[in-house]
Amino acid sequence: MNNVTQLQWDEASLEEQQLWLNEAISRMPQVHANRQREWALARICLARAFEKHSIKLDPRNCIFKSHHELAHLPAWRFSLSHTKDLACAWLEPSNLFRGLGVDIEFVNRAVPSQVKSRLAHKTDTKIPTLELWSLKEAAYKALPALAQSDIWLNRIIIHQGRFELESSPFHGLWTLEKDDRCIIARAWIEA
Repeated sequence: MNNVTQLQWDEASLEEQQLWLNEAISRMPQVHANRQREWALARICLARAFEKHSIKLDPRNCIFKSHHELAHLPAWRFSLSHTKDLACAWLEPSNLFRGLGVDIEFVNRAVPSQVKSRLAHKTDTKIPTLELWSLKEAAYKALPALAQSDIWLNRIIIHQGRFELESSPFHGLWTLEKDDRCIIARAWIEA
């Protein structure tokens, strides 16, 4: 999982927190403070992932072309995920993948009933509900934007090590890692 950078809020430096939180506030002034903080933390993870490649991100100059690409760094593709005080970023060269998706969840998170009711597909691999939800969130993020419109997670089928979008040409691979704190699901569509 060395291409995934994860952090809790208190693991980020004060400078990182202030820089990215100020950017979140300026870009999303009407959004709740907790969501601004989560947005900032995910982008701190992204900045740290780019630092591993000797690239410095300045939040004031970042133009997010999509949820997966920065306009000024088209050679890279990424996916972000956040939950309360925990976030991650997955960064890869764009020529290797058509789509990337990552999801992070605390292992003790309860799956909301409204999610459970629209989650499972009859042919899904049998795994715990939280893991299934996390994998489907990651798979959804890996899909092209056009395929993301108007679909429910129960149209994404999770097989052992792979996924597909029902009645479509889109399919990919996945991994799931779990420790005593969190689950990180990754899904991707190869180039």
